[in-house]
Amino acid sequence: MQTLLQDVRYAIRLLIKRPGFTAVAVLTLALGIGANSSIFSVVNAVLLRPLPFKDSDRLVMFWNRSPGLNIPQDWLSIAQYVDIKNQADGFEDVAIAVGGNFNLSDVDVPERVQGIRASSSLLRLLGVQPALGRAFLPEEDEPGKPLVAIISNELWQHRFGADPDVIGRTITLNGQLATVAGILPAGVSLNREVIPTVSGIDRADVILPFPLSAEALRNRGNESFNVLARLKPGVPLEQAQAQVDTMVERLKQEYPDSYPEGSGFTMSVVPVLEEIVRNIRPALLVLSGSVLFVLLIACANLANLLLSRAAARQKEFAVRTALGASRFRMVRQLLTESIILALAGGGGGLLIAVWSLEGLRALSPGNIPRMNEVAIDHRVLTFTFVISLLVGVIFGLVPALRASKTNLNESLKEGGKGSHEGSRGNRVRSTLIAAEIALSLILLVGAGLLMRTFVNLQRVNPGFSTDNIISLRLLLAGPNYSKPDSRASFYRQLLDRLKTVREIDSLGSVSNLPLSPEVGWGGISVEGADTPSGEGSVLQADQRTASPDYFKTMNIPLIAGRFFDEHDTKDGQKVVLVDQSFARRFWPDEDPIGKRIKRGALDSDNPWLTVVGVVGSVRQYSLDADSPRVALYSPHSQEPNSGMYLVIRTASDPAQVIASVKSEIRALDSSLAVYNVALMNERLSRSLAERRFSMLLLALFSMLAALLAAVGIYGVMNYSVAQRTHEIGIRMALGAKAGDVVRMVIKYALLTTAAGVAVGIGGSLLLSTFMSSLLYGVSANDPLTLVGVTSLLVTVALVSSYIPARKAAKVDPMEALRYE
Repeated sequence: MQTLLQDVRYAIRLLIKRPGFTAVAVLTLALGIGANSSIFSVVNAVLLRPLPFKDSDRLVMFWNRSPGLNIPQDWLSIAQYVDIKNQADGFEDVAIAVGGNFNLSDVDVPERVQGIRASSSLLRLLGVQPALGRAFLPEEDEPGKPLVAIISNELWQHRFGADPDVIGRTITLNGQLATVAGILPAGVSLNREVIPTVSGIDRADVILPFPLSAEALRNRGNESFNVLARLKPGVPLEQAQAQVDTMVERLKQEYPDSYPEGSGFTMSVVPVLEEIVRNIRPALLVLSGSVLFVLLIACANLANLLLSRAAARQKEFAVRTALGASRFRMVRQLLTESIILALAGGGGGLLIAVWSLEGLRALSPGNIPRMNEVAIDHRVLTFTFVISLLVGVIFGLVPALRASKTNLNESLKEGGKGSHEGSRGNRVRSTLIAAEIALSLILLVGAGLLMRTFVNLQRVNPGFSTDNIISLRLLLAGPNYSKPDSRASFYRQLLDRLKTVREIDSLGSVSNLPLSPEVGWGGISVEGADTPSGEGSVLQADQRTASPDYFKTMNIPLIAGRFFDEHDTKDGQKVVLVDQSFARRFWPDEDPIGKRIKRGALDSDNPWLTVVGVVGSVRQYSLDADSPRVALYSPHSQEPNSGMYLVIRTASDPAQVIASVKSEIRALDSSLAVYNVALMNERLSRSLAERRFSMLLLALFSMLAALLAAVGIYGVMNYSVAQRTHEIGIRMALGAKAGDVVRMVIKYALLTTAAGVAVGIGGSLLLSTFMSSLLYGVSANDPLTLVGVTSLLVTVALVSSYIPARKAAKVDPMEALRYE
């Protein structure tokens, strides 16, 4: 231990005596380690940290899949929830939940709150007990019981002033009275980051019971519900999935009309955490790989610095060897120095990570789950320490072994310069620089592909206009709007009143706005069309309700026929508009006008709907993928929906227009809350936010990698020139010109760069395939990106080697050849 302390003290003294070397090495490592600690803090919070529930690794949820019916993924029906409870014994508990919006109206300002209706087993399944009050009772799962509610701690704080007497108080939700039974603990939030609920809900301000009648328990047609479960202790996921597979086969035999042959119906059991992070996992893995490359480049620079410093200390090592120091003793001393450097770099990296967390949160789109949990915790500290230690050992070992192998005769003879590395040392440095170039190229190619993807997405025509359009949502709920006529009347009056507002140029309404979280689709039958899955099956289509002026306001083009008009009344002919994708699929060579569609199966009692127009297809869910379903629109006068988006085109100040709209809504019904207000440009921007986040971070890391590679090339070229001063002097004495010397140095740099580029291109072709799921409109092996990145790195190599080359050209032959 005493010897180790001596090594540490000696190493610190040496590093303090060389402040320039120490500062460069520590800063280089701090950048590499800091980038890794920053991204690891995100990976730790999003992918690794357990959910804040008891034994959260045993929490699972379920998905239906029926590819034969064009249903890639769907929620479950109430009957399927009952099937799982009764037929799959690998689960300790099962719960059902469905998301919803509620107008909280017995307050000064009506507020829209989000919530879920759930079986009484949900909180028990999650291991959550209310901080105040009680949980739901099992009997509250039955119809006819008084309505009770459990509210979130956040709603209790901001709306009820943290008043404990709120327990037992009645509140009004969607016109119904509900008694507050409990308040969730602080820090327990049933939001989409921990429980993926449905119907566009991203958090649960309110939890209500979900009473199910005997008829509802047999419902297999409405697959709109989340079903969650907790695995029994010791039951692996594979065993539970096998039980569900067996259950599915029984269901196919027992209910052939619900699960027809050819539908390909399956049910998947998915860990809840895996479902939450499914969309962001590929991007985080790519970013983790990118910061690892940055660290490797920084480490290659450290190794080059240590090699150069060790070469300059050959005489010192020879003296120590002559005095009896063993090779092991010198290797340990040099490793101690490199470890101290690495730990100092790790400390600097930790500071960079702490500083960068705010930047990461600012860059982060709102849809990255669990981003609010990102912090420097014990895992991040341990990761930073371990990676710093590994860097010090692994990348300090080779320089230490080379330095400890001393030629006493060469190093101690009179006049020895103290550095006689030869070509082998140059090869090691060149190899490290080539590796830096290769890693930088891979990173830059990845960043270039993401940039091209982002540009391509910005050029995608969404099928509608976003300029000068305000959107907001209303929900009509409660006994006043239980009948279709009352809903139709309200929206008709509202649109008529808003048309008189001077600042509004055009307005309309639609049930499901493009690029909004809501989804609305269901089964249809097309007269004369063959269904792909056999008799009894239906086709799946996005179904929306719209006012006549919605299409004009959004600039959705009319392809054929007409838009809705004042003649499409409740008592008139039932009509629909279909999108262009619908018409191309079912009537590619026919006039779609006059064709007929029915909701549900062909033999159902639902009325036929006549196609009166074809409109342009829109990107409903995202810019990078068409919907797997075709779309149809019904006039709101014939299919009055309770929840509608208003879209308003205006050239005036949006805040002023929104205030006018809210005033008109209050004039009609003061209990209604306006929510989800946003410009369409903002919605479009948010839809690209996740890709923008990945692109910006990867671009930042690739630029950092290129900068470190440039520093490495400069350092190696500068050191090489210093070592070859004698050789350069001889060349110039024999007639070499300054330009010849410049070309020699730059040629050496370009040859090293070419080797790195060759390896990097091979690596980028392999790794970019992994990124294919993140790309749009560009191949993972895009030649334009490869050529652009290669040109950039060659330019970096030229610039980085030019200054040392100019220095070499100014060598005085007489000084270089003078005997020392």
